[in-house]
Amino acid sequence: VNLSGGRLGGTGQFTVEGTLNWTGGTMTGATTTRIVTGATATISGTATKVMSAGRIFDNDGTVNWTGGDWIVGNFQNDGIFNISFDGILESAGAVFNNAGTLNRTTSTGTATIQVPFNNTGTVNITSGTLSFSGTYTQTAGATILNGGNITFGQPANINGGALNGTGLITGNLNNSAG
Repeated sequence: VNLSGGRLGGTGQFTVEGTLNWTGGTMTGATTTRIVTGATATISGTATKVMSAGRIFDNDGTVNWTGGDWIVGNFQNDGIFNISFDGILESAGAVFNNAGTLNRTTSTGTATIQVPFNNTGTVNITSGTLSFSGTYTQTAGATILNGGNITFGQPANINGGALNGTGLITGNLNNSAG
């Protein structure tokens, strides 16, 4: 499926079982865009991608975010989410729940997540900086700095899991994980 402009809407779930290439346009409606296990979504190009408030992006496969800022509804990541460029993930009244793996790779600049972020999976930063301007709460899982850096605009709460590796942490951090 190629979405390069216009609007994808409706009330039924939009399920990707193969490949989604999203280079522009809007996804609307209080429903779900689901990337199933084994499927791939590539979010690319310079245009800002927009999901309306109330829409859920549910990833069980692989999402490669390589270009263009992204305004999301709720984001549930149970798969792999790769960020390989310096962009902004904005909120349409949303939250990002990561129970899978988020990888920050192949860039020396800063990618920013402005959505409240809850981690029970793995956040792996191998290059550049991953900045969280909204809340960052980890109750399980791991935040790993493998040569990359992390910035918190609000105090981060590590209530479980691990924070380890080599890299720079900028911002306030509350660690009650032990």
